[in-house]
Amino acid sequence: MVTMQSFLKSAKHWFIKQTKRAAMSEEERYLSDSIDLVDFEARQQKIMYGQAPYQINGRHWLDSRQYQ
Repeated sequence: MVTMQSFLKSAKHWFIKQTKRAAMSEEERYLSDSIDLVDFEARQQKIMYGQAPYQINGRHWLDSRQYQ
C-alpha cells in the first residue's frame, strides 16, 4: 500500500512539473536547465548575443540578418 501511495505521489509530482515546464517560454526552459550560477550567466550571455540553441536551430545557415 505504501509503495502505491509513493508511486502516485511521484507521478503527481512529475505531472505537475511537466505542466509547469510546458507553460514556460523557450528562453525560460533554456535558463531553467542551468546547473549552477556560472552556467546560468553563460546562458544569459548566449541569449543576449543570439547564440542560444533555441535561437540558432530555426536559423538558416545563410541568414542575411547575420550580415547586416
